[in-house]
Amino acid sequence: GVIRRGVMTKDDAKWAVEEGKRRGILVFPMTNVVGHMEHFFRQERYRDLLMENTNDRQMNFFDPRAEEFAMRVVHEFADAFGTGVVHVGGDETTLKPEEKIPYAKFLAKICKNLLEEGLAPAIWDDMIYMDQSLCEYFDRRISIFDWCYYGHRPESPKFFKDQGFTDVFVCPCDNSWEGFINYQHVTGWLKSNKDIPVKPNEIEALFEDGRRAGVLSGMLTNWENSLGRNFWGQWTAFARGGLYMNGRIEAREENDDLIEEVLFGRKTPYSAVT
Repeated sequence: GVIRRGVMTKDDAKWAVEEGKRRGILVFPMTNVVGHMEHFFRQERYRDLLMENTNDRQMNFFDPRAEEFAMRVVHEFADAFGTGVVHVGGDETTLKPEEKIPYAKFLAKICKNLLEEGLAPAIWDDMIYMDQSLCEYFDRRISIFDWCYYGHRPESPKFFKDQGFTDVFVCPCDNSWEGFINYQHVTGWLKSNKDIPVKPNEIEALFEDGRRAGVLSGMLTNWENSLGRNFWGQWTAFARGGLYMNGRIEAREENDDLIEEVLFGRKTPYSAVT
């Protein structure tokens, strides 16, 4: 229902998966089935599934039609990519105290359905990390993507490992949403909310926290708000994170200039500015 001219098609998805395989990269789909569904609910035909007062973003998971609708969305992604792995989101959901347990049960049910179909579901962890009692509703075979968009919190990889989740991925962010250049070095997301500032070298720091907790998988995340960003500034954070994950540099090395020379054949203005 959200496809329009110029948007990714099923053929595009299959092409991306095959091109990734050629390069040793697993390409898999990610969607959202609770919050962040504004691309559905800003359309009149879906608005009867919108939860009120959520800025067009959130599905009413109390509605008896919600599960079927969510599964339709997830199945379309799973079919288009054909990788057997599908990330169903679940992040940044606005919940009143009495809605937290129903939210967890709903998201857990979607994941359980996928597991029973032989698919591998994944979720972002922010909602269940902020209210840790909600973990009890989730099958431990679900992949947990430990998303640290809000600044460095060293405890979370160990927490999910101790909870018995078998697949945990540490997911630092290069903090690209607000930054114009060399994103990782800019203040944390939503400054008005006084979130923890993102500091230099947090990418390596979170990977190191994961390693200490026995979590040896990670995914470096980037969020683009399409306001004309210059991509040059973000590549140093990505390259440094990748080199660290592969054991080729030490955490907290000051090496942006060196990495830029490797990436681009010369130093760019961005490291010098920041």
